[in-house]
This record gives sequence, C-alpha cells and structure tokens, in this order.
Amino acid sequence: LDGGATAVRRSVGLLGHAPALYDELTVTENVRFALRACGA
Repeated sequence: LDGGATAVRRSVGLLGHAPALYDELTVTENVRFALRACGA
C-alpha cells in the first residue's frame, strides 16, 4: 500500500469496525467465502 493515504483510500472499498468473519467457519472457509463473494 505504497503511495500515501489518497492511494490507499482508492484501494479500500470499505473498512468496517467489526471483523467480517463468521465465527462458525474456519479461517480457510472464511477466506474461500470472501473470494467467492468477490467473484474470484
């Protein structure tokens, strides 16, 4: 994230205050879920 605060703000869509993880999922499952949600 080089380039200063303005560049970072352009890269970050949303930075919430609460973690966007599901407690009932493992770390791997949370990552897979996030990738699918982003269309990856």
